Amino acid sequence: HDPLFTVSVKVGAYSPAIGSGRSKREAEQAAATALLLREGVQYYHRYLSFWHLERYELCARDTSRNLRLFAAAIVVVNGFFPAVWILLTSLKTETELVSKPITYWPHNPTLQNYVQAFTDQPLLKYLGNSLAVALSATVFSLLVSALAAYAIARLNLKRRQLILTCIVASSMFPLVTLLVPIFETMRAFGLLNTYTALVLPYIVLNLPVCTLVLVSFFQSIPKDLENAAMIDGCTRM
Repeated sequence: HDPLFTVSVKVGAYSPAIGSGRSKREAEQAAATALLLREGVQYYHRYLSFWHLERYELCARDTSRNLRLFAAAIVVVNGFFPAVWILLTSLKTETELVSKPITYWPHNPTLQNYVQAFTDQPLLKYLGNSLAVALSATVFSLLVSALAAYAIARLNLKRRQLILTCIVASSMFPLVTLLVPIFETMRAFGLLNTYTALVLPYIVLNLPVCTLVLVSFFQSIPKDLENAAMIDGCTRM
């Protein structure tokens, strides 16, 4: 070590001590060397910090992705397992269905259960009834709720929040408590065993949810688009 020039190394700090026996040029070279050394160490420290930060972000990203995949797998298994179990059960024979222990995979798969379902009773007629009721209830629910939702979203109505609160509150009644009143009402009007007795309750029960969803939909449409249409001669309807 040169006693006239020392470099003290600390954590990111380098200090040249220039002795009186050195020339000015040598002192400047020593100072420049110390400055370059200090900048190099600082750059190395910044590189290490950036590398550790990048590794931490990659690990956090991988962990988040693995957690999302795990949650998605739980949802998929929970959603598809009952459907797969019903399908496998439908392929079992009656003897295997009631046998113990339970068989998870049918030993002798058969389609006889499906044949009996369509031949022993008018299953196609029942499916047609369900389809007719579902389509009718859906069409009328969308028609009525679309008009109500547009009025709430676009017109300057007083106490709009109160209206939305009442709509939400009307959908909170337990359906079980409505069965007996609906049955008594339909019997009083002579509508038992008709499509109307099913379509009307479905429309009433679906209106709050459909209205709330369509209110959000109409609010997402820019008002400038409607204004431009009205300038061209269109009306709100």
